Amino acid sequence: MDIESQLKNILEDIYSNSINEEELTKMIEETKSTNIYKYYLLVLTKYFPIQEFTIVFEEFKNNIMFISISVKYDINNPEINEDDYHCLYLMIEPAKIHIENLNKCGPYTGTDMMFRVINYAKETKIPKLELMDKSKKFICDGAINLAYLNILTTGQSWYNSKGFISNKTNAEKTNNLLVINKPFNKLVEVIINNLTNIDMPSIVKNLKRLGLIEKDIFELQALIKNSEKEELKAKFKKLINSTIKANNDTTIQEVFQDIQRQFRSFPEYGCTPEQEKLVRIINIIITMLNHNSTVVPPWAPEFIINYNYSKLEYTVPLSGGKKNKTKKNKKRY
Repeated sequence: MDIESQLKNILEDIYSNSINEEELTKMIEETKSTNIYKYYLLVLTKYFPIQEFTIVFEEFKNNIMFISISVKYDINNPEINEDDYHCLYLMIEPAKIHIENLNKCGPYTGTDMMFRVINYAKETKIPKLELMDKSKKFICDGAINLAYLNILTTGQSWYNSKGFISNKTNAEKTNNLLVINKPFNKLVEVIINNLTNIDMPSIVKNLKRLGLIEKDIFELQALIKNSEKEELKAKFKKLINSTIKANNDTTIQEVFQDIQRQFRSFPEYGCTPEQEKLVRIINIIITMLNHNSTVVPPWAPEFIINYNYSKLEYTVPLSGGKKNKTKKNKKRY
């Protein structure tokens, strides 16, 4: 029997209760030195217990285990979308674990999922985790780029703050802190001046939801007349100024720190009109900043946010380190 079939059979036995907890503990100890992939799979069930999670062994290829993990389906909540139950996708090998699509799932937060994987890696002594930051904040029936939201608040992404870094992270944070300490009103001017030059579906969608353009407009290029463009810019600027209070000295960071505090109380669905308005404005600003930071040449070089989101790595602490031995003073007689 090939290893993929063996691993799938082990999972089937665990879920059918053919293997009890005592036997599972014994198998973990035995396979630790005899079959590393069985060991990896068995230990995974400690951190994602079968009573709460469904582990699906999808494939074994090039000595990598491809595994999908979802929270158990709650029959009492049939209205919850099936996607809301998916937690993460793992590619496990002795040298590293690649994490894909890490999400909030059921009652579990993305933070909880991440620390489960970190603790799993510590026990199995897999030295490195890696991922691409696709994190989003789901709020007011929409999604905001969470990495940029945190960068504009602290200078670094949430993953960076938890130790997931690239070889550019320090330089990125230095640059980003300089950007976010610039006046927010200057950023608004740049956003307004370039608003009609960037045709992105998410910008158009948010402008529609703010009631600033007609429902039948699908791209900003439809605003042919300069007067229409200027009218849109004026309306959006007025909306920003009435929604976000900032004087000439208020920095981008100060504004976003306040916005982060407000967002903590905003629901995922069913926001008030005022909450909805703030979320749409911030979504447009972040989308435009992201565009500015990736397009060549940038349309606002002074507001480039640097972030290498595509490959972040976490070095797993595999031991507690050596304890410092303190020399005891010998008594003299």
